[in-house]
Amino acid sequence: MDIEKIDKNFKTAIVNNSEFNYYNPRHAPFVLEGFPFLKKDTAPYCRLPLESLSFFSEGLQFLAYHTAGGQIRFCTDSPAIAIKATIGEKSNMNQMPASGQSSFDCYCGIGKDKKFIGISIPSVDQTSYNNIIPISGPSAIHEITINFPLYNSVKEVSIGLHPGAKILLPSPHVLEKPVLFYGSSITQGGCVSRPGNAYCQIITRWLDAPCINLGCSGHAIGEPEMAKIISSLNLSAFIMDYDHNAPTAEHLQRTHEPFFKIIRAKNPNLPIILVSAQPQLSTTAGGIHRKNIIMETYLNAVHAGDKNIYFIDGNTIFGTSEQDSCTMDCVHPNDLGSMRMAEHIYPILLQALNTKN
Repeated sequence: MDIEKIDKNFKTAIVNNSEFNYYNPRHAPFVLEGFPFLKKDTAPYCRLPLESLSFFSEGLQFLAYHTAGGQIRFCTDSPAIAIKATIGEKSNMNQMPASGQSSFDCYCGIGKDKKFIGISIPSVDQTSYNNIIPISGPSAIHEITINFPLYNSVKEVSIGLHPGAKILLPSPHVLEKPVLFYGSSITQGGCVSRPGNAYCQIITRWLDAPCINLGCSGHAIGEPEMAKIISSLNLSAFIMDYDHNAPTAEHLQRTHEPFFKIIRAKNPNLPIILVSAQPQLSTTAGGIHRKNIIMETYLNAVHAGDKNIYFIDGNTIFGTSEQDSCTMDCVHPNDLGSMRMAEHIYPILLQALNTKN
């Protein structure tokens, strides 16, 4: 890892009697991930192309600015970091704490060996905050990964380091191209306690891969425009999990296979994993019918010779014990449920990546 020229346009502030220089994470040597369409330095943090937003509902346009899956990566010898942020809204969700909705959480470690070390949380009445996260261990170079909030927009964020601290490029990912997840509020991260506990983030941390999280709470309905956006990206794998948000089985039948085919047409060798809804829905008569629709997409692809298509039955995704402890409200996974999802999806994804044609 080579030391890069550091942006000299930093701002200095005193926080808890410690001095920090604050840097823009959009500038090298910081690496910003999870926003594949972010083109301009001044553009808002948005998960979709700004020019595409008019194709979607008002609700999805709003959610596009939620920053689930976003990450800042860098290396430093600073003994502490500070995260200064302005978010779009107060943390007012009744089913999800501010630590999941609006916080940045921080990991330290290289490659797959990343450990949670702290979190920057706003109080429920704050939209601007500035918190320090100490880095334990000897004075040395540490690789840092910071996850963006799951259910809020980020107007501004800057990273504070002690004066004179080195800033270096992070190590390359083991898996260079991103893994993209498309789905409902569950994919977006509802309702875990902090960003790094969302199943998408857990899986990509285990893989050491960039993450693109296109979870669209209540608004993942399989639009062709969304499929075209996804198909335009160069990915390692794609997880397609929007059963929960398809308003009816008829809608799912009408959209599921066409959505898959748009992506497959432009990405013939991309590993694609189809996931049906989690146990609370999948065991009902309607849920079984919906699962069969997704299975039909899978079987049609297999019969057509597709060797890079996989299916996961959502009924099994929380494991075989204590399934009732896996959700916050009988639908949205808590931290345990999210970990169970990651544990179930990860080996299938690993198989798909290792056997890709």
